[in-house]
Amino acid sequence: MNNFKLPETPHFPNISRYTRWLNEMEEKERMMSPEKRLHKWVILISVLFLLFVASFFLFPAPKISHQSVNPLPEPGLQGVDSLKKERSLTFDMPVDSFEQYLKKEIHEKLPE
Repeated sequence: MNNFKLPETPHFPNISRYTRWLNEMEEKERMMSPEKRLHKWVILISVLFLLFVASFFLFPAPKISHQSVNPLPEPGLQGVDSLKKERSLTFDMPVDSFEQYLKKEIHEKLPE
C-alpha cells in the first residue's frame, strides 16, 4: 500500500539542519503503517482543537473602550435644517460624468 515513491531529490552538502530534520520526519512518516498514521493525525488534530477551545476560556475577553457620541443639535437650530436639505434620498445612486453630460444634452435640446 505504501509503494508510492516521490522523485528523488539531489543530495546537497549544504542543506540546513531544518531541511534534514524535515526529510527525516518525512521518511519516518512513510515507514508508518496507514493505521498508525491515521491514529497519529487524529490525535494531533484533536489536541490542536482542544487548545483552540481552551483558549476561549483561559484568556480574558478584551475590554472595549469608546468615546461618547455627541447628540444631534436641537430641531430649532440652523444645523438641523441644513442637514435635512443636504441629505440625499436613500435610493439615489451616483452616476458617472458621461451619464450626467448625456442628460444635460438631452434636456437642452428639448423644445420649450
